[in-house]
Amino acid sequence: MSDKNKSVNPYLDGRREWNERYGSYISQAKNWRIFAFLSLLIALMAVAGVIYIGSQSKVKPVLIEIDKLGTPIGAREIPDMKVDQKVIKYALGDFITNYRTIYKSDPNIQKQMIYKAYKYLSDSLPAYTQISENYQNNSPFASQFDKQIEIVSVLPLGEKAYQIDWIEKTIDRAGKTISVDKYRATANIVLKTPATEKDIMNNPIGLFIKDIAFQKTLN
Repeated sequence: MSDKNKSVNPYLDGRREWNERYGSYISQAKNWRIFAFLSLLIALMAVAGVIYIGSQSKVKPVLIEIDKLGTPIGAREIPDMKVDQKVIKYALGDFITNYRTIYKSDPNIQKQMIYKAYKYLSDSLPAYTQISENYQNNSPFASQFDKQIEIVSVLPLGEKAYQIDWIEKTIDRAGKTISVDKYRATANIVLKTPATEKDIMNNPIGLFIKDIAFQKTLN
């Protein structure tokens, strides 16, 4: 059959010509749109990553060493918050000493001791309410006598539980010891990595009393 006798479809011919002329441009535009979308997605992921990294704490916990007068003499980083048991025992003894001592001769010193006791408390933990209520019901400023604290022992009962034994000496205004009592406390603790410079200065090992119960023991 000759070319003259072939049937011609002008619609198909027009579509074929249109595809030849503009199809490649449309395909390229589609590919560029996909590329642009992927680039935008990658950029958003990168920004989110930067924001996440920036939100993480850059503060490293340190252990501050002090002398007998309370003057800092050195500092070192605490790796991965693996706190030595000796440091935990010291902190618990320090808490009990500041919490139970009564020093009527100087109200400012008494306030400082209360402040130091609260360094080991967090208002998100039950011990904060326990200690606050006890301060309200038994204010050291209302006591008639001084009390001196002597830590006897701090023993681990479990991974985060400790038993603290101490002696309380009640002293009158003349400096005479009028009673000696033994006490025992059971405390559960949590360790939180300090997040700010202030946290490091207040509580460098991040030890907080979760809950505590104490009682007088037999002499």
